[in-house]
This record gives sequence, C-alpha cells and structure tokens, in this order.
Amino acid sequence: MTSLKAKRVQLYVASFFLDAVGHAYPLIVSAYARYTLKASALELGLLGTMATLTYAIGCLATGGLSDRRGSMRLMRASLLVLSLLVFPAAFFSGSIAPLYLTNAGFGLALAFFWPPVQRQLALLSPGRTLWRSLGAFNLSWAAGGSIGTFGGPKIFELWGFPAAMAASVVVVLLALGACAGRGFERGDG
Repeated sequence: MTSLKAKRVQLYVASFFLDAVGHAYPLIVSAYARYTLKASALELGLLGTMATLTYAIGCLATGGLSDRRGSMRLMRASLLVLSLLVFPAAFFSGSIAPLYLTNAGFGLALAFFWPPVQRQLALLSPGRTLWRSLGAFNLSWAAGGSIGTFGGPKIFELWGFPAAMAASVVVVLLALGACAGRGFERGDG
C-alpha cells in the first residue's frame, strides 16, 4: 500500500468512528434527556438545534483555518475536545441546561473535524484518485453513521447512559488513534 493510500485509509477509519459517534451521541443524549430528565419536546428540539447551529457556524471558519493551521491539528483537537471535555461534561450533567452547552460544544467540535478531513483527503488524492477517495470516504462515514444510529441507543437501552457515554469516549479515542502519525501533509504532522 502506498504511503498516500495508507494515510487515506487512516482518514476513512477516523471518519467511520467519528460518524458512528456523531450519529449515536445525539440519540443517546436525547434519550437521557427524555427518559431520565423528563425533557419536553421543545427542549429536545433545542438540544438538537444547539448542535446543528454551532456545527454550521463553525464550518464557516474551519476551512480557512485548516489552510493556515493544518487539517490534522484541527482534527486531533476536535477529537480531544470531544473525549476530554464534551462527553465528560454531558456525563455529569444532571439537568437539561448543561446539555445545551455540551451539544453546542459537540457541534463545534464536529465543525473542526469534517471540513478539515475533507481538505486533507483532497491533499492526499492526486490526479485521478480523488473520485475514488471521495467514494471510499463517503462509504466509511455512512457505514459509521449507520452503526452509530443503531449501536448508541442500543447500548443506552441495555446498560444505561454512563455506559453509552463511556463507549462514545472509547470510539472517539479510536478515531484519534487513526489520526496518529506524521506525513499527512507538509507542516501538518
């Protein structure tokens, strides 16, 4: 396997894991908010809005920022923020209000991963390999999302909120491991 191809595979694996969590976390938090905290439909809607709104706004900044600071730095920072700040804060929340903040942090962290990973993939896909790379990328994140949509709520149902949040941290750390190493692009190891 060529060095460029190996790096692309690492990005596919990281994308698989992050999209698994990206689909599982909102469902886990919504189930926790609804069944444990007795959130209303409006509160559930606001939880979702916090994540998508901060993601959309964050994406406006991360394209140019990844050009200046490097895609891999932003992606790794995103994964660290999720595993060390966002998920633990959600775990220890005992009411709806902190979940609004954790969902906003979740959306912002995703904005620091998805545009940079797409930029990085384009840099690692010279000439005619880009269409294949994008196809494999789309398959990887879609497969992760499919598994996360089922797996996150199932873990919540079987073992509860603490286990589902712990599993989310583990999956993000697996994504971080897939982003390990140097040589993704000059000045962006």
